[in-house]
Amino acid sequence: GPADRSFAETVIRTVLERRYEPARIHGATVPWNFTFHVRFKAGDSLLESSVKDRLLADAKAGDRAAQFAIGVLGIKDPGGKPPTEYLLASAQGGVPDAQLLVGTTLLRQGDASRATPWLERASRAGLPAAHVRYGLALLAQPQPPYAKVRELLSRAPGAEDRWGARHAIEALACSKEAEVRDPQAALAIAERAGLERDVDPLSREAVAAARATAGDHGGAARAQRRAIEAARVLRWSVDELERRLSDYERGRPCESAFLPEAMHVVPAGGGAAGDPSGTTEAR
Repeated sequence: GPADRSFAETVIRTVLERRYEPARIHGATVPWNFTFHVRFKAGDSLLESSVKDRLLADAKAGDRAAQFAIGVLGIKDPGGKPPTEYLLASAQGGVPDAQLLVGTTLLRQGDASRATPWLERASRAGLPAAHVRYGLALLAQPQPPYAKVRELLSRAPGAEDRWGARHAIEALACSKEAEVRDPQAALAIAERAGLERDVDPLSREAVAAARATAGDHGGAARAQRRAIEAARVLRWSVDELERRLSDYERGRPCESAFLPEAMHVVPAGGGAAGDPSGTTEAR
């Protein structure tokens, strides 16, 4: 009844507005995800019908923020457009967060060519997370502008985007293209993102790669051993990690990708053709 719904909304609001501090082991932040589950009855919804109706009305009237909210929340428009079309409309209307989301979706699907204009717009709007993704999209083009790629990757944000930090370091430290490599920028990103203190094996591998390419092979070997230790705790295969450790111990720089293949961007034309909206051409 109304009382139950009011209580549920109060609980949800309290959970969402509360601050949580992650656990730490030996001074390192433990990676974590916060998840809560809500049980619904048939036909029930997290949002009041009146809120959904207002968002849909505003979105149909051209409100870009409402369109973005519908796209992100996946609100269904009975008899109308799917949520992804509202998200696309928001991106086409100039909402940087929507442009970033559309571009990132295409990038992860392997369609770097169509991702590029969206990510360029989000990057120009000043979204920190867009810089790395725009750089990766450019790097996947047939003739990448290497200087531009290096400049964008060097602007990787800190701990708030460790995905971006690790990908930027991999390119700056391990790229086969000399024009892209910048070990000092890679080290700066590792420091900015706090990867040395992260217990994630991939973060520790990023630190090792940056140090190896910068010429600090002793530091690279130490970081790589810590990555192997963390990987074994997670029961990962460590064959490739040990191979890279051997390279670092012999004074070699990072010469191959360390991120899992599934996390890499597929060059334009070589990936999935999936498109969340039917058309995602930038206008």
